[in-house]
Amino acid sequence: MSDLNVTAKQAFAKIQKHEADTAIRAKKEGVELTDTKGVIEKDSLSVAPGLEKKSSDELNKLYETFNTDGADGLNETEFESLFSSVMAEGAKETAAAGQTQATIEKNGETKTVTVKPGDTLSKIARENGVTLNQLKEANPNLFKDGKDSGGKTRSAGGNLIYPGDQVQIPQKPSPTASDKTSETEKTEKKDKAEETKKPEETGKTEKQDKPKESEKAKDSEKTKETDKTKETEKADETPAQQEIKKAKETIDGAKIEEITPEALETMTLDDLAAIQVKDSKTVEEAKAALPAIPTDDPQRAEYEGKVQELETEYKTQYGVSEEPEEIVVDEGIDDNEARRMVSSRKPEELDQLNVGTRIGLIKAMDRGATSVAEDQAIGQVAQSIARTHPEALSPEVVAHMDDNGIREFIKGSAEGDLDKLPTATRGAMIKGLAEGNTSNEEDKMIGQLAASMAKTHPEALTADTVRMMDDNGVRAMMDHVDGEGLAKLPADTRKAMIQELVDGHTSDEEDKLIGRLGASLAATHPESLTPDLVRSMDDNGVRAMTQDMSVADLSKLPRAVLEAMRQELRAGWTTENEYQQIDKITQALPNAK
Repeated sequence: MSDLNVTAKQAFAKIQKHEADTAIRAKKEGVELTDTKGVIEKDSLSVAPGLEKKSSDELNKLYETFNTDGADGLNETEFESLFSSVMAEGAKETAAAGQTQATIEKNGETKTVTVKPGDTLSKIARENGVTLNQLKEANPNLFKDGKDSGGKTRSAGGNLIYPGDQVQIPQKPSPTASDKTSETEKTEKKDKAEETKKPEETGKTEKQDKPKESEKAKDSEKTKETDKTKETEKADETPAQQEIKKAKETIDGAKIEEITPEALETMTLDDLAAIQVKDSKTVEEAKAALPAIPTDDPQRAEYEGKVQELETEYKTQYGVSEEPEEIVVDEGIDDNEARRMVSSRKPEELDQLNVGTRIGLIKAMDRGATSVAEDQAIGQVAQSIARTHPEALSPEVVAHMDDNGIREFIKGSAEGDLDKLPTATRGAMIKGLAEGNTSNEEDKMIGQLAASMAKTHPEALTADTVRMMDDNGVRAMMDHVDGEGLAKLPADTRKAMIQELVDGHTSDEEDKLIGRLGASLAATHPESLTPDLVRSMDDNGVRAMTQDMSVADLSKLPRAVLEAMRQELRAGWTTENEYQQIDKITQALPNAK
């Protein structure tokens, strides 16, 4: 990928061609033109050493110098000589002032950059004319989760770098003048050969055409068979699977057009603008396709990486500086410093931080003696991650939040935010809240999390998770789940919910909930109801269960279960309503299995 910020020579050439009226697009090439006279703004050549040090008057004088030799300005040799001297002068001035942020050492086909405070890998890649992916290939040690050989914590996204780190920059050898000449001669010879190439005779050509027509017919048949196979495969896919497949194809096919320095020399600024518009649309389409791939899809992380790399490539090529702020958060930062960093930022400013930075802040605050203020700050950072990168809020991160941090996170979360989290994360939050000194408020939050799982991934709400919730959590969950939602839960999960409600201090309200769960099991998994489970429900739970069931519904249950239900109703303080339920069960028994 070419670095558009080092094209000062091409920009000056465009000034001489009177293209200064396209000022906005010229900025993409490293200069800012204000009118057709070619006036150059001070500091506009921010990456061309020497030119960046010149005042506006000096730059205007330099422009006039370029044009002293008639309408066409300096010839090529004079231009190169003057341009090189200015660059060399500026490099000396910059070095003397100590303004460089990276120390560069050339070493064969690579060069090494030393990370300074404020540097990011994206920034280093952009300044050195390479893509983030090329930087990743040259520095695999900076893109691995866990600790490196030096004991420093790293992340797979390359988000954690430290001052003093050495970054290898891959170098591409430039073609020599002789290489270019050789390529030109080859092209000319090939063109001449094509021009002189003639068929020996017309008859021979006609004979050659017949086999070709036969081959075309065969190819056509093969194409039809392939299309038919694709249609069959497509018919076998569900609409959801087709949508996921289409999203992946969109992202796989998204490419940023490479602009080489040679191509740039022949482009007008309008040409460049048109390519940028097309590439911007490509990035937006890829980003729009990503949500169609579920967070629990095995390839979701891979496609997130592809979209992120595509966006970084676009920003690098066109000099777009909209990357999230990245702050180096190492293990030396204490909890108080991390808390101050959070409290000094508004929610939208937190969202602009790199996601790796935000995770680092949560871990830093967890290392200290956590206070109420830090619990709130942890909750704020977690909310920010959930807004921008919900998949990054993993069970590992939740383990650093404890029950107070989780509570603060849920209190400030918007409706629907919980549904976007990975199911494993929501399960980890239920566990974290349950292990704390659970209050009524936390019971309600456990219920919210469980209801969210029941809504998006009911199969992930297991019996083991329910057993962590106790009766209060189950009761709070059922406030948010209707009959249809209960029916989607695994049978073992519903049985565990009944058991938790039974083991608690059962109230009239909980008896009704037990009845709802029992009726739900009878409707979807009648074989899962056992005499032992019925006996644990007692007469109140059985009465609530059979209240809205018909004789036909009851007759689908095993005979032993019906007998146990009738026995429980008879053993209780029998009311008129219970006599009615006993009568229904008696009518159902002859048809039961």
